[in-house]
Amino acid sequence: MRPPVIRAVVAAGLIATLVASTAACGKKSSPVDAAVSVNAYPKIVPGLCLALSFAKEGKLKEANVTYYDQAHFGLHALSADVSAIDRPLGDRLFREHARVEGELSSFSPALKTDLPVLIGLAVQALVRLGGDAANCSGPSNPPVTTAPS
Repeated sequence: MRPPVIRAVVAAGLIATLVASTAACGKKSSPVDAAVSVNAYPKIVPGLCLALSFAKEGKLKEANVTYYDQAHFGLHALSADVSAIDRPLGDRLFREHARVEGELSSFSPALKTDLPVLIGLAVQALVRLGGDAANCSGPSNPPVTTAPS
C-alpha cells in the first residue's frame, strides 16, 4: 500500500490528465476547426457588450444567455489562437474568461466590473491577431479598460 502523500500526488496527476484531455473535447484541430473559430470572432465583442448592458441593468439571466449564445465559443477559440503568438495575453484572457463564467453561473453583480476587463482583453487579442475590434464605447458604455498584466 502506498503512503497517503504518494496516493495524493498520483490522484492529482490523474485528475490533471483527465481535465486536460476533457478540455480538448477529444477532437484534433483541423483547418475546418480553425475556420470555425475565426468565423466566431466577429460575435465576441458585440456579444460581450450586450451581456454587459444586461448586467448593468441587473438582468443577470439575460447577460448569462447572451454571453453563452454569442461569445462563449469564440472566447475559447480566441484564447487558444492568441496563446500561440502571445502566451501572456492568452493566459490573461483565459483567466478573465473563467472568472466571468463563474460569476455568470452565480449571477454575481461583479459582472458589471469584470465584463469590461474581459472585453478589453478580447479586443487586445483580436488586434494582436491582426483583426479589427471595437469596444463598447457609446453613450451608455464608457470605453473599456484592461486589467493590469
